[in-house]
Amino acid sequence: MNQNFTQQEFRKNFSQRNGFVPIPSSLNLEEITDQLRLEFEDLLIREHQEAAWQRRIGAKSADWERILGDLWVQVFKRQRFAGAQALCIEECRRIIQFGSFHEVINLMEDLAFRVENSQPSFQKEINAALIRNQAPYILQNSATLGWGIVQTGTYEEKNAVLTAFKDLDDIDLAIPREHFEKAGRHLAKDKEDCDAVRESTMGFEALLKIFANKPNASLGSILETEKGSLEIPLPLNDIFKGIWKYRSEAPGVGHSGKTTSSCPQPSRWEAQLMYVLCCGAASYFINKRRVKE
Repeated sequence: MNQNFTQQEFRKNFSQRNGFVPIPSSLNLEEITDQLRLEFEDLLIREHQEAAWQRRIGAKSADWERILGDLWVQVFKRQRFAGAQALCIEECRRIIQFGSFHEVINLMEDLAFRVENSQPSFQKEINAALIRNQAPYILQNSATLGWGIVQTGTYEEKNAVLTAFKDLDDIDLAIPREHFEKAGRHLAKDKEDCDAVRESTMGFEALLKIFANKPNASLGSILETEKGSLEIPLPLNDIFKGIWKYRSEAPGVGHSGKTTSSCPQPSRWEAQLMYVLCCGAASYFINKRRVKE
């Protein structure tokens, strides 16, 4: 993950510093403000105008027309024809202005994914807008999944999640990192809470399999048999066992495929809690290991 923009602190602009404009509070999970909509729309228009200018001076326009053409056909399900790009831009603007939270986030994620590395400033600008507006999301690039918007939660939770991703930025930890990336993407989608819990706990389990050198063991058995070698304090080990037990008991999450249980199916809030807990647990074990080394 590119840390030089995902970890920057929220900065006040001139109007906010001088009290002319209120500083935004942290957004709720499914909230998008008029200001964030405006910034996304402005970014889209600027990219389109830049591509048009590049064409006029005979320079490469970073395949922007192809990207819009593909979006028009593959996402909006319309017929491809000359001039469809202009209509595609108008449809994108309509979604950003009037669409639901999920429609807007899905569109910006799709654009970031399609642009890939041909216009790196595009992804950076999306992240800057999310940070300025205190949105509980961040755009990140995954080696296996490409660009995607990941839920991070409140300001404090965001720091915990970003710290975990920074700690996982090691080739040997690629598998647990991929699980956590998937978990964050599930959280950013509607009604994918069970998937988010599953991937969060699988990320934690994959990490401990590496550290305990037990590639075929379950998280539960590692916590039971390797707590001494991993030097886990007993109260913390009980917390980690709770993560494993929740994964096993929650319907639609564990390997057992339970559909009924005394434990209710995870809601958005259980999924968010498990994500942050597992990210925090990953950072704990990674940094504890580094201190020993």
